[in-house]
Amino acid sequence: MNSLHPYALNAITLLLFTSLMPVAEAAPPQVPNSGLLMRESREMPELPKQKPEISIENRDQPRPPMQRQSDLRVTVQTFSFSGNSQFSNDELQALLTNYKGHPVSFDDLQAAANAITDYYRKAGYLIAQAYLPAQSIKNGIVEIVILEGHLDGSHLNGNAIELMGDTRINKEVLQRFLNTNKQGELVTDAELSHLSLLINDLPSINGKLVLSPGSKAGTTALALKVKEKPLINGYVSTDNHGLYSTGYYRFEGGLNVVNPFGLGDQLALRVQTTDSGGSVMGAANYSVPINGYGTQLGVNFSQLNYSLGRSFTPLDATGLARTVGASLTHPLYLSRDARLTGIAHYEHRWLQDNIGYPSYVNPHNDREINLMSFSFAGSLHDNILPTGGLTQGFLSVSAGEVYFTDQIAALADNLSGLNTNGGYHKLDWQLNRTQNIWGDSQWGDVSLYANFSGQVASKNLDSSEQISLGGPTAIRAYPVGEGSADEGWIFNGEARYNLPTIEHIPGNFQLIGFIDTGFSRINANPLFNNNSRHLTGYGFGINWLGLANITVRTSLAWRDVGTQPTSDPNQNAPQAYFQVTKTFQ
Repeated sequence: MNSLHPYALNAITLLLFTSLMPVAEAAPPQVPNSGLLMRESREMPELPKQKPEISIENRDQPRPPMQRQSDLRVTVQTFSFSGNSQFSNDELQALLTNYKGHPVSFDDLQAAANAITDYYRKAGYLIAQAYLPAQSIKNGIVEIVILEGHLDGSHLNGNAIELMGDTRINKEVLQRFLNTNKQGELVTDAELSHLSLLINDLPSINGKLVLSPGSKAGTTALALKVKEKPLINGYVSTDNHGLYSTGYYRFEGGLNVVNPFGLGDQLALRVQTTDSGGSVMGAANYSVPINGYGTQLGVNFSQLNYSLGRSFTPLDATGLARTVGASLTHPLYLSRDARLTGIAHYEHRWLQDNIGYPSYVNPHNDREINLMSFSFAGSLHDNILPTGGLTQGFLSVSAGEVYFTDQIAALADNLSGLNTNGGYHKLDWQLNRTQNIWGDSQWGDVSLYANFSGQVASKNLDSSEQISLGGPTAIRAYPVGEGSADEGWIFNGEARYNLPTIEHIPGNFQLIGFIDTGFSRINANPLFNNNSRHLTGYGFGINWLGLANITVRTSLAWRDVGTQPTSDPNQNAPQAYFQVTKTFQ
């Protein structure tokens, strides 16, 4: 039987020590690695989405309307309808019962036609119109003509797009979106909102749909007016969301190159570093629409290099996390009030962790991960309460495989009992609700916010796939990376108060009171009896949306007695977080 070289035994011992640190009771600060650092560097602010903008011009009527007759008095026995295909005569007749069987005026008849129009509009037929055609009323029968609003097809000829100002977008890209609405289709609010949102989801343009009289009487022409956004937009930010071992203070910048190739595409670049230089990250993402139905193809690359400092300096620990991936994103449902998006994503990761001391040991923890995930993201604006609210959700199912490229690291993983090597499955979720409670221009707005997120796993996970209980977007009373685990859940509850505008003080202030709590199972397949953590914190925050597109977010939180952090020996109490962001475009 072959025996291991003493250096290999020393390396295995050191790797076992560092890998088991997080699960040992009363452990010293756990040694961060490439997976944890990659996880905690993924935050990136999003620019707001455009709302649908639709303009409707006056419509032609195929028959001249009935002229107003101030002295008209007629007893209506029944109404006759023409042009209706979406609602039956009986259904429309029932709407006008109050106008039958007694003398009515011309204004009453006009009100009856308007009632039909309103019925169509409430059902989502955005430009439907009912009117009284010129007629001689006989035997108490009054005719109402209904223009339901059918597209005349002129938007399919390539001449319905107006590019306003300097533009880079290729007309053929926009035409693909218009082509999804066929000649003869009914114009509905749902269809037009869907189309407008699809077009305005392109990062490069502001699009406005215009409806005008069609080439034939009673039809509608659809056109698109487009203004292009500037070539460059982005942001810079600073915060203290970093790790104890690589530097608390982070500096980040993002640059979006909008529509660089005229395809409705975007190149997003991002860099991040810490005050000590212990962590440096760069990322690039390119996305492009591939059809007129909103499907986007994306490719991404990132690399993070780190070196541990402070109490970990003697270890001479360094490493990197590199990712390359591709994704397909498709809007499954899109309306003014609701969105549901499907996402398929593949990613390959290279993770390296090296401990340089003692130099004759120099253990490596090198591994690669293949990951495939399928996700759904959605949002819904509703009026369950009269004040309105917003519900957002995310659900992801992923399957991956970890394989070690270093034999000693693979052996250490096996001997430790972690067994992260091989295939795994994971389920992630997030569900939150913002409920408006009260709003007043004089006294400000009050809302409540609740968020529930977590994950479960089929086996013990690599650190890049774990969840952390602590941090500014989790339990704010604890440091970033605290309570890293394979499985867990987090609940955040907030009361928010948006102050009214204060004279002579720029910007808008928001006050927040919150409570956070969470539970984790450190290992999906436990190694020790003490395999769980339950953390709770509470505090308040002040946010400011100021001048020049500057946003400041702060929080101060206290933790429950007896639950001290293990990821940061400073053990700050209370825990303070801040972030300052400036966007530009």
